[in-house]
Amino acid sequence: MTLIDGIVLGAYVSLLIEQTVWFTPSVASTAQLVAGREDAVPGAALARAKTRSVRVKLLAFVLPAAVALVLYAVPLVAVFWRPVLDYLGPLPILDAAAVRWGGVAAVVVGRAVTMVAITQVRAAHGVRLHTSGLYARCRHPALLGLFVFYLGACLVYPCVALFAAFVPYVLHMHGRVLLEESFLEAHFGDEFRAYRDATPRYL
Repeated sequence: MTLIDGIVLGAYVSLLIEQTVWFTPSVASTAQLVAGREDAVPGAALARAKTRSVRVKLLAFVLPAAVALVLYAVPLVAVFWRPVLDYLGPLPILDAAAVRWGGVAAVVVGRAVTMVAITQVRAAHGVRLHTSGLYARCRHPALLGLFVFYLGACLVYPCVALFAAFVPYVLHMHGRVLLEESFLEAHFGDEFRAYRDATPRYL
């Protein structure tokens, strides 16, 4: 295992901690969206999503989440068995030390942004709209960090499959963001609308 592989593995350990020990619930998570149809939730878009049929929920939420999980697993597999990339459309043009180290920088920055953002929003205890720290610069810094992490992993372990999946992944997560924001607008009203108007969603 190289130093680069070790750094990426450490980033995945932080991701595992985030998803288990340091988890921050979202009203637009897969589990919440697939949960009971009778739930009364503020936010028209979120309410509509939660009342869709099981089949639609599986196709719209569970399947994309499963695909994203597989994609996130590819770089982790490559840490231990790099030949996996040969089956996913290797990109030798990007197989250079400078590109790999640039990817490592993106992986580290992405994970740092996400972990800081989660720490900040957890401090708000979910009882108020958090608009300070990283959230003063963008409305979804934790997700932005995940996007940067994913792109970094693409550069460290370049293959067609990972790059091709990036846009659908971002679009799917953007849809989740819109659902969450419909809840926030309904829940916090003018406070969220003022925050939305003053702060970019991502960049």
